[in-house]
Amino acid sequence: MGGVDGALAGAGGAGRAGDGRVVCVTCGARREQLYRVHSPGSIEVLKCGACGAVADPYVECDPLLVLLDVLLLKPQAHRHVVHNLILASPLPSLRPCVSPWP
Repeated sequence: MGGVDGALAGAGGAGRAGDGRVVCVTCGARREQLYRVHSPGSIEVLKCGACGAVADPYVECDPLLVLLDVLLLKPQAHRHVVHNLILASPLPSLRPCVSPWP
C-alpha cells in the first residue's frame, strides 16, 4: 500500500472525514469528501454543492504556498489548515504526524 492510495488509508479514503468534518474553504459548508481518487497519483478535486466553487484547492498545493496564504491572512487558507489539512490531504507529506481527533 503506497503512493496516494496508501496515504488515503489514514485519511478515511477518497478525501473523506467520515462524519463531515471537512469543509468547503470558500463558504464553510460541511462536505463528505474533497476529492476523488481515479488512479494512484491522480485525483479529481470536487466542487462544493452550496457555492459551486472548488471545495478545497489547497489539497493540491505545496505546503509552502499554503503557509504563505496563511501568513497573508487568507480565510480560505485558514479553513484548510483548521478543518481539512489533517484528514483530507492526499499525500502523506502534507498530513501532520499526530491527529487531534481520537
